[in-house]
Amino acid sequence: MASGTTLLNLRTMLLAEIGDYGTPNTTRTAEMNTLLSDKQKWLASEYSWPFLQQFWDVAVNAGSQYNNMPVVNDSNLGESLALDLMRPFWVDVFWNQVYDEMQYGIGRDEYNWMNFALGQSTDPIQRWRFNSNVNETVHPNQFEVWPVPVTPQTVRFTGQRVMLPLVQDTDTADLDDMLIVMFAAGELLTRKKQQDGQLKLGLAKQRLEKLKSAYPVRDRDVILGGGKRNWREQRRVVPMVIVAHG
Repeated sequence: MASGTTLLNLRTMLLAEIGDYGTPNTTRTAEMNTLLSDKQKWLASEYSWPFLQQFWDVAVNAGSQYNNMPVVNDSNLGESLALDLMRPFWVDVFWNQVYDEMQYGIGRDEYNWMNFALGQSTDPIQRWRFNSNVNETVHPNQFEVWPVPVTPQTVRFTGQRVMLPLVQDTDTADLDDMLIVMFAAGELLTRKKQQDGQLKLGLAKQRLEKLKSAYPVRDRDVILGGGKRNWREQRRVVPMVIVAHG
């Protein structure tokens, strides 16, 4: 789980692990702060952490082709939490009281089948794609849905959130403090060609495996010959009227 250890305490732990009891200076402190922050970001991007998993709901209105990627303001953390696109995530649509997975990718085949530019739309939403990125100045971080819905629907992104800032001394770590410190210590000592550098890295890897093995895993049923999607192909939903003759 997250340690909640402040950056100040992380730095103190790191100094102890590398045996550095010299007088602190601004340059050295800035170097260690950056290293500790970078190690946490690297660990977050390399591995899945169940306690960081969240979901983000986006209300897609009728006739809405492009929507903003979700960011949720967490009142408990006091931060705006974004989805970490470096980690696996999945996207569902909530329609007809059921969550169903959306497939990624919208292109020629989809537009030939149902093109909103020609005034064509239907339910439910079945696919999505990234429409822009954070570096764009116009409509950054948007996604497109297909087909464009006739009725309002909810698109849910589920995945791991990004790390909280680890810059100020009072900022707290999202990940385990010993894990971050041991990886940072191993890198610093190895860089200085100290013999215990590999020892610290070995301890860091042991800590990582211990943490990963302790997290619960959700089992899923396997259906031979079947898949996880209910919709096997793109489709139009056509209303039917059944009249019974007595």
